Parts: sequence; C-alpha cells; structure tokens
Amino acid sequence: MDLGARDFNAKSELIMKSSEKEMAALIKIYVCELPAKAAEIQQAAETAIHQLGKRETPRWAVLESLVHKLAGSAGTYGFYAISTLARTLEDRISNGSFAKIPPDEQALELRGWLESFLTVARKTATDGESVNKEAA
Repeated sequence: MDLGARDFNAKSELIMKSSEKEMAALIKIYVCELPAKAAEIQQAAETAIHQLGKRETPRWAVLESLVHKLAGSAGTYGFYAISTLARTLEDRISNGSFAKIPPDEQALELRGWLESFLTVARKTATDGESVNKEAA
C-alpha cells in the first residue's frame, strides 16, 4: 500500500470514528428531549379526544404535524418503534380514514394509540439504546 492510500485510510477511519461519536451525542440529546416531545403530542391528542367528546371536529393539523415530525426524527436516529407508531397515526389522519369512523371510535383508537406511544416513549427515554436495537 502506498503512502497516499495509507494516509487516506487513516483519515477515513478518523472521520468515521468522529461521526459515530457525534451521532451518539445527537442520539443522547434526542432521548433527553423525547419526554418534552411526548408531552406535546399527549396534549394535542388529549385536546382532540376532548373535542371528540364534545362532538366538535378536532383540529387534526396540530397533531398530524407533531407526529409527522416525530416519525421522521425518530427514524433518523434509529428509534423505529416510535417512528412506526407516529407514522401509523399520521397516515390515519392524513388519508382521511380516521375521520370516517364515528367520533367515539376515533377517541377510543386515539387513546389506544396514545397509550402505546407513551409506553414506548417512556421506555426509550429510560433506556434508549435497548429500545433502539430491539426495534431495528
């Protein structure tokens, strides 16, 4: 191996190790921020459930936007269980199929989704690495 190739390989290895450390730091930050994200989604979901109980049409755009962002960011950091849960609700809202079921069923389904989401989010916030690997 010539000197140039060896130098390139050494630099590549250094960059990869640096990138892995940076990504690990970003994942830790994301996990630390997850409880706040979960609380915001919980509030939006509970508002929608309350509106359904009063026979009002929920403002789905807020909840849809929050779960859309969560689906993308969780997937980016490798938290596939959270990403999948978020994408499932986002799809149900965006394709209109959620709105086609009676309000009582919407509220029941939303409560079930919220319970599942909060369980996974809490577990991830407590032990992000385990959830990250299990869901992959």
